[in-house]
Amino acid sequence: MDKACRSFVILLCITIILNLNTVISQEYEANYTNMLYLDIYIDKSGEALVAGYVSNESLAYLDFLKGSEYLFDEDENQLYTITPLLTYKSREIWLVNISLKDSFSEYDVTIYLPKTSTITKVTCSPDLSYEISSKGEYLTVEAIGFDVYAPEICVYYKLDMEKSFDRRLILLLPLIIAMILIIWKIFSRKEPKEKAGITITPEMEKVIETLSEKERIIVQALIRTGGKLKQNKLRIETGIPKSSLTMILRSLERKRIINKRKYGKTNIIELSEWFLSGNEHLSKKSSE
Repeated sequence: MDKACRSFVILLCITIILNLNTVISQEYEANYTNMLYLDIYIDKSGEALVAGYVSNESLAYLDFLKGSEYLFDEDENQLYTITPLLTYKSREIWLVNISLKDSFSEYDVTIYLPKTSTITKVTCSPDLSYEISSKGEYLTVEAIGFDVYAPEICVYYKLDMEKSFDRRLILLLPLIIAMILIIWKIFSRKEPKEKAGITITPEMEKVIETLSEKERIIVQALIRTGGKLKQNKLRIETGIPKSSLTMILRSLERKRIINKRKYGKTNIIELSEWFLSGNEHLSKKSSE
């Protein structure tokens, strides 16, 4: 009888431990399945245009949305808003502060500052890395992290007063146009026939026709975004699972249609020179 009781107690303990392990595992996975991708455009008045991807569950942790009007597409997890709540000013120094109290498996936030800005200091969480670069009319700070909890990045900057005369209407015009295009994209599901930035040649069409359905989806997404995209953003853009995407990208690499290069813990995927122009030379040779 004692032996039977002892066996029952052991079995009960094992069951409790297994159930507890399952709960902990599920909680850990739940904590790190969120992905956040934001592009934040700051104008000279301190207002920010925010566009990107965020999970529905993480919206509650975006404090800058409180008191701001925003658009959120639940089907594609796309967020758009204009808010003054991300910036603060003390004398001539501006601060952009992006602080979140959630955990993310992938975190990618790019802050676009006016070209006349001078960055004085950047601080961020230990599990984030950042890079400062110049892109067209903007000075950018991009912060990237993986499996991060409560990420924070602060960018301190000041404006060059000699060049920062009041051109607010000119600066707001691109933001207004961008918002119109964003709203149109949400309410119109039709994919445009013309691909922005890249003209599809007859030779490119012939190559695309030889591809599988998912390979075509990837190539068309790259064409639509100017020929280059980070692999994690490409996954969101196409809706293809991570494991399948990796295999399809290898196939496209073997076919010389894309090139892949390392960028931190992700990759930059771009259409190859051969696909964009080189196959034209091949078609000329075959015609001769």
